[in-house]
Amino acid sequence: MQIGEIMRGITLNRILASRSASHPVGALVTAMAGWTEFAIMPAKSVEIVHLPSNCRLTDALGVLGYTGLAAYFGIIKVGEVKKGDFVVVSGAAGATGSVACQIAKLKGATVLGLAGSEDKVQVSLLLFLP
Repeated sequence: MQIGEIMRGITLNRILASRSASHPVGALVTAMAGWTEFAIMPAKSVEIVHLPSNCRLTDALGVLGYTGLAAYFGIIKVGEVKKGDFVVVSGAAGATGSVACQIAKLKGATVLGLAGSEDKVQVSLLLFLP
């Protein structure tokens, strides 16, 4: 990155103006728009977000967004985790790691989660208690 450039990142956005029939004004989208108040993006660069009614907007950036997708594909598609497997998750207290642990447990695996500090371990334990 150069000084003065917009910080890169995936963002959650509301469409304020559109020339695309598939991306109406008011739609919630994610995009690699960077950290800015406004961005002009081609329709092919944004993804419409459909959240269940009981979700928070930030869920689209977490468990229902790229974080959740990374955990899902890592555990289900790449790792092909199944009942009886033993899974070690590095960074288990982080966003993707905590979701990966939960998915592995749901698949019936025994999970060992690694975290960088005792505080992170204590917080993570709350996620995994029955």
